[in-house]
Amino acid sequence: MVKLLLLLSVFWVLFFPRFSVAITLLIAYEEKDNPPYYYLSDSGLNGSIHKPGVTPEVLNLIAKKLGFDIQYIRYPWARGLMKIELNEIDALFHASFKEERLLNGVYPMKGGKPDKNRMIMMQSYNLYKHKDSSLSWDGEKIEHLSGPIGALLNYAIVGDLKKLGVTVEEASYLLSLLKRVENGRLAGLANLGNMTDVLISKHASVLKNVVKLSPPLKVKPYYLMFSHGFVKENARLVNAIWHEIEVMKKSGEYDAILKSYRE
Repeated sequence: MVKLLLLLSVFWVLFFPRFSVAITLLIAYEEKDNPPYYYLSDSGLNGSIHKPGVTPEVLNLIAKKLGFDIQYIRYPWARGLMKIELNEIDALFHASFKEERLLNGVYPMKGGKPDKNRMIMMQSYNLYKHKDSSLSWDGEKIEHLSGPIGALLNYAIVGDLKKLGVTVEEASYLLSLLKRVENGRLAGLANLGNMTDVLISKHASVLKNVVKLSPPLKVKPYYLMFSHGFVKENARLVNAIWHEIEVMKKSGEYDAILKSYRE
């Protein structure tokens, strides 16, 4: 399978011409830490020697291989979704799949469903609570809920929580939500584990009572989403990029990059 993928990758390089006039993709992602996939600082993203995070590093390698340039820009997640829907940016990561987001942009699809072979990575959502709270999660149901659960605005977990019958309070700033859990103003918080853990660690003195529950609430595949306008004008390039993500994942190259951030 790996050999077949590598042969297909060579096919793309041979039959997908490099651009004589370089195309520059405007790719957006969040103004937050989500290690090791990306970091709060912009250092290293647009040509610096510093390590930019797994996802930008993967995309930079693909850009070099296929012959296009990337300009990165940071937005709050809700604004990024708005920008891609208005075709003001070319692509956005990391987007988990929701039917309503098909209005925002384009996922790699196969048979009417997102193609998990072309996802860029998996991430877990976890539930957080005050250590003295009796709130619990057993992998199927949330029990002993004494109030609303906090979540970041327009994050996919909001819909999952509502399906469980949970009242959700959305906000744009993760630290403020965590402080409300610490102060007992929220019953809990649902958010990406990597992103939340690093923030709790950075603010340990003010978040000393916030703890993470297991198992994860949800494990989701995440994708590089493209704008409808960019796909319309550059469909072959878009498919080539998604294909290269698949090749890097299945050949082991992606795992080697990920490992380099964990050593």
